[in-house]
Amino acid sequence: MHSKARQELFLILLALATLLPLHFPGSYSQQDKCSDSFQCANITNIKFPFWGGSQPQACGYSGFQLLNCEGDFPLLNIPPLIYRVLEFDFLNRTLKVARQDLLDHTCPTTFYDTTLQEGPYQFAPDSKLVTLFFDCVVDKNGELTSLPYLSGCINLFTTGDASSGPGPNITCSHSISVPINQTAAQALDNPEAASNGDVLQEALGHGFLIRWSTSLTECSTFRSCKRNSEGTMVVVTTPSPVYQEEPIGRGQSPSFYIAIIYLGAILYIILCCYLKRRSRLAGPDEENIENFLLQHGSLAPKRYKYSEIKKITKSFKDKLGQGGFGSVYQGMLPDGSPVAVKVLINSDRMGKNSSMK
Repeated sequence: MHSKARQELFLILLALATLLPLHFPGSYSQQDKCSDSFQCANITNIKFPFWGGSQPQACGYSGFQLLNCEGDFPLLNIPPLIYRVLEFDFLNRTLKVARQDLLDHTCPTTFYDTTLQEGPYQFAPDSKLVTLFFDCVVDKNGELTSLPYLSGCINLFTTGDASSGPGPNITCSHSISVPINQTAAQALDNPEAASNGDVLQEALGHGFLIRWSTSLTECSTFRSCKRNSEGTMVVVTTPSPVYQEEPIGRGQSPSFYIAIIYLGAILYIILCCYLKRRSRLAGPDEENIENFLLQHGSLAPKRYKYSEIKKITKSFKDKLGQGGFGSVYQGMLPDGSPVAVKVLINSDRMGKNSSMK
């Protein structure tokens, strides 16, 4: 490769080397931007896999975002409902939540059962269901009378099996099921609670436990886990962090794929430069050889039949001379080139051989 080509290649590589640090701010060259723990609203020491507030999305799972971190209490969106987070237990991977739409004697705008569909959350085994009934009327001798509200727009509730409905001659427009803890369930089983909306609100406000699960089994082994800004899992142990690369949710970190693309681009540019330079250097010689072959044909000797020799010499019409081994005749090839044809006499076989010059 000529010096000019090497200079061009050097400039290209230098430009790429300058741009690469701008696109690779990964964990190899930057400090980890994820905190070991963070605060959201009134709860502190929140850890992986949760994120929100000052903790960026890259530090946790997308299904673990905490909302309202600047407010009085954190909220968690588990579609189709919003839950108020009351406390965390990272050792057992549980958190206590309460339905936001049922607190403070409010009336829900939609009537959804409390279900945890496909996702990382599931109910703790100590939960018990309470069924709430809304907009209820009682039939008294054919006359419908609305029942008084117990809390918000809740008229009645029942714990345990609610398949028999709210009661005899009672019809309700809506009903939903809500988990509560065992202590709250015992309080609601007290007959006095049926007419005391504060007892019901207290039971709903105490919330219930749900568990979360992730694909990171290391998180149950080590003290805590988090995820840095490049998508790399960070297992925090004592006394210092240990960094391990693990696929989290979306597989390899984005920097890994960016690096592959850039390395492939560099190799492609090098190959193109090399082939282009080689083509420039080899081009003139190859063109000259092709032109020579077109003008002069192949340099290998060509054999002719005796009948072709007679045609070329017009049946040996023009004799140029006589040699010791045969006669020389003038001839012309089909392309117009003049030739001299020497007819050799083979004395042993009495045959004739010819050669052209």
